[in-house]
Amino acid sequence: MLPRTIVVATDFSEQARRATDYAVELARKVDARVFVVNAFQAPALAVPELGAAYSGAAEQAADTAQQELDELILGYGAARVPIEGVLRCGEAVDCIVSLAKQVSADMIVVGTHGRKGISRAVLGSVAESVVRNAPCAVLTIH
Repeated sequence: MLPRTIVVATDFSEQARRATDYAVELARKVDARVFVVNAFQAPALAVPELGAAYSGAAEQAADTAQQELDELILGYGAARVPIEGVLRCGEAVDCIVSLAKQVSADMIVVGTHGRKGISRAVLGSVAESVVRNAPCAVLTIH
């Protein structure tokens, strides 16, 4: 079964860019639509009294992420693929899997950073967690 709806995760890294390139090219070939999701983290609030400052920092993080996402989407205009950027605040895996469920995705495409050993154990693997929790097929791009 060919995918009709593809979710691709981006953190704006080179690996994510390769995954997005692949997802868009696949979508072009099989006449699918693409949702590019970026999950940003709001800055942690260490001092509750700084609520207003926190709100401003969270808003700034969202604005910056939205601007990068908009620029990324514009860069794929020539591909002539239905593509939509989705910005979510939260843990990357949760945001990716939740969007895939929401749009009834047939496939998730995610880049891997290729970390190994202790680095991977300490930092975890978004790609691996997406594979474990996804409601659909997952394609990892290295």
